[in-house]
Amino acid sequence: MVGNLYAAEVNTGRYDASQGLYLQGDGQGNFYPAKARESGFCADGDAKGVAMLINGDGHQLVVVGNNSGPVKTYAVNKKVKTYRARRDDAFALITLKNGKTYKHEFYYGSTYLSQSTRSLSYSSDVVKIMVFTIKGERREVPL
Repeated sequence: MVGNLYAAEVNTGRYDASQGLYLQGDGQGNFYPAKARESGFCADGDAKGVAMLINGDGHQLVVVGNNSGPVKTYAVNKKVKTYRARRDDAFALITLKNGKTYKHEFYYGSTYLSQSTRSLSYSSDVVKIMVFTIKGERREVPL
């Protein structure tokens, strides 16, 4: 998470106490704040956007855009399996080893000033990925 606001009203001054926050997941649906000195994530500028990208080697990159400042990029030291959505893919239904299923939507622009890649990162807990297109066609992704 990122967020500072340097363009606040003159009488209140700028809001610049945030250094960003990286939430570490435990794989069970719980998230905990990671310390900046351990994670290396420090987004202390006038951050206006954040996006997650996957590079050609399969590693995740977090890109933070700052207003009138440099773009910061952070590498996640974990290689992930990734499905890159095709142009007409709308969403995927992901089935886990425990039988639970969840839906992942492929957006063209997902938040204000931020846009992540149209991809799906998944773990070894995934046993099936079924992708649906905007035309209602479906296909299973080989794992």
